Amino acid sequence: MKASSDLSFQIQHIFTEKIFYLSFIFLAAFFFLTQFSFASSPYPDGSGNENIKVGQALSGGGARGIAHIGVLMALEEENIPMDLIAGSSMGSIVGGLWAAGYTGKELKELVDQINWINIFQQSPEPRDVWLSQRYGLMEPLVRIHFQFWKISIPYGLNNGQRISEELFRRSAPANFAARSNFDSLKVPYRAMSVDVREGKVYALGKGGLAQAMRSSMAIPLLFYPALYNGKLMVDGGVLDVLPTDEARRMGADILIAVDVTEKPNPKREPANLLDIAYNTIDIMIDDQMERNAWLADVLIQPPIGQHPDTQYSGLDSLIDLGYKAAKQKMPEIKRLIAARMNQMKSSERLLNKDALSQATIAQINIIGHKLASDNSTILTSKNRIGDKPTSGFVKPGIIASYFPLKEGYLYNMDLALAGVENLYATGLFQNVWLELENSGAQNVIINIHYMQLSTRTIGIGANYYSDIGANSFAQIVPFNFFGMGARFMPFLQYGELRKRAGLEIANNRFFSTAFIFNGAGYYENNLLKLYNVDGHKIDQLKYERAIGQLCFGLQPDKKVLLNLGLRGQRVWLKENLSLSQSAVTHQYWSLYGNLLFDNRDNRYFPVKGSRLSLKGEWLLNHYSAGQNYRKVLAGLDWTVTVWKRHSLTPFTELGLSQNELPVYEKFRIGGPTILPGYHREEVWANNFAAAGVDYRFRFYKKFNFQVNWGMANIFTKRTDFQFSNFTNGMAVGLSASSPVGPVAISYGLSEKKRDQLYFSLGYDF
Repeated sequence: MKASSDLSFQIQHIFTEKIFYLSFIFLAAFFFLTQFSFASSPYPDGSGNENIKVGQALSGGGARGIAHIGVLMALEEENIPMDLIAGSSMGSIVGGLWAAGYTGKELKELVDQINWINIFQQSPEPRDVWLSQRYGLMEPLVRIHFQFWKISIPYGLNNGQRISEELFRRSAPANFAARSNFDSLKVPYRAMSVDVREGKVYALGKGGLAQAMRSSMAIPLLFYPALYNGKLMVDGGVLDVLPTDEARRMGADILIAVDVTEKPNPKREPANLLDIAYNTIDIMIDDQMERNAWLADVLIQPPIGQHPDTQYSGLDSLIDLGYKAAKQKMPEIKRLIAARMNQMKSSERLLNKDALSQATIAQINIIGHKLASDNSTILTSKNRIGDKPTSGFVKPGIIASYFPLKEGYLYNMDLALAGVENLYATGLFQNVWLELENSGAQNVIINIHYMQLSTRTIGIGANYYSDIGANSFAQIVPFNFFGMGARFMPFLQYGELRKRAGLEIANNRFFSTAFIFNGAGYYENNLLKLYNVDGHKIDQLKYERAIGQLCFGLQPDKKVLLNLGLRGQRVWLKENLSLSQSAVTHQYWSLYGNLLFDNRDNRYFPVKGSRLSLKGEWLLNHYSAGQNYRKVLAGLDWTVTVWKRHSLTPFTELGLSQNELPVYEKFRIGGPTILPGYHREEVWANNFAAAGVDYRFRFYKKFNFQVNWGMANIFTKRTDFQFSNFTNGMAVGLSASSPVGPVAISYGLSEKKRDQLYFSLGYDF
């Protein structure tokens, strides 16, 4: 009885075990088959439904993503239809522009047109900065934003402003025609982006197309997050670098995926912060990439090798690699979509890209954003021009004064972007961007968005000149003082030859008009070096000065400034035996004026443009018993570039005075430009005339070979001027733009057998 029971138990146990294994095999087979059916084409032999949808997923990859263009060119050449497209990071930019109507060939031409050095700069273009913005604002090595006593740490190394502007210029007409619905573009499109607060990936399908692409390519650490529908968004590649899953959700039956990501290389040491950021992201996305690759019917992986994600050179070769890789996959693609190829019917839509330029501006909204004081939320203010401003935000009237388009005007892309650049150049905003609404009846609504910076900053700067010494400064600058865009600027400057402390207030759009206002008060302690005819220092002159001044001006254009001011000063001049100068105190009032025109494209290394400066000062009372003076300083230079890298800058300067100038007001000249072979500011004069030519050859990236020829003539009285008294000199050297400002080294030689070695580093202030 017991044996029978044991046998029955064994039979039951074996039967149960077999059922368990069979069930497990069945479930595993079911799971495999369902996954296989999802990842594979329902029509692998090209037969069946001719209404199948062909989709494409483009991966991220930084500069490597330029290879996507070659893939698109090959698909277009072979007339492969495309019904939808999804992209991450650079794939979202290439895919978004293609969905906006650009062909692969046009995208290649666009890549060749873009200045890849300038587009990654975040400083405003010099042509966009109003001349009056330089008043009182020293050029720092670093500017730190803070709220009360809390420092605002930037979100990344680059705010992506210039990239945002370029994307808007290229995509806005198509997005307007599609009424900001990405399903209504040339083909339906999605940009993958990640909300940094939720840690959730989003497929962006409505809104501003440019801002969607900008959101998808905001690589953490490298770029600031982008604000999209109230969310701070970063690179979609963080969670979905190859968005095959989204392309499937969009309805792709046949899915072509392009992977240009760089695989982690354990043997390569990261060289800098960007390498660390990229490697970290690559490690995070590697597993996710493999899973998403299985969802593709055709996976194209151009053999890009170790081309760095951040290297935007050799781009034509990347496009060619993408083109060839797609061509190799073409038989497989055509086999999968044979039925669709036979039909030769495209689902692509035609977009009226001219509709935007023919639209009338029905409304302009000003939408400001800023972080709350505790960085917990983003505060938003929406106003019409003329509305009462929201507390803590820039007044709408200030914004409107920089934006050339008005309600009732026809929309103009160049003017719209000029307004964006004007606003960004004020220094008040982290980013400025536009979003357009198609309100029908050939009307457009312009939404001017800005992310407001913390309005308090500390600027810290330094420079060094071999014959002047080192200088440094610290300057606190609360921007947007009283909400009017004014700057309130206490500063402290310390150097071997000058020590200054003071306060300056400047408003370059006084009450939203073309008028400017500037006021300043400061104290300075100066030391002037005295040289003999051989260029050896023999003594020094010391004096102290307290100055208060107030001026108003007019700037009818960004590059033209006219101002007139009143200045009062008190000077304590120390005794100096070399100059037979006794200790004396001067106190007087003067009127001063300035006319300035400057349209150079760069302050230090211009490629084109000119500068005209005319300054004058007239005393209203005697600075000493029976002594008075007037003086005028005029300068003109213009730059032309020939053969791309060769720049010539002829210049001339003239300083004239009436009566003898006090020693501390004399014109001081010398240095590698005006009088090579002499120390900077070595020669003092009541009157002088100078001219010369600067030749610069950019031989490698930001490095220049430079030759300066200059001549100068000094004379005590204007009647003493003679052409035969000019002294000539020449300087030869190297110069370059560096992260801490211009750097230059040169050797100067005068016809009077004076020579001098010059070295300088840092911005002027």
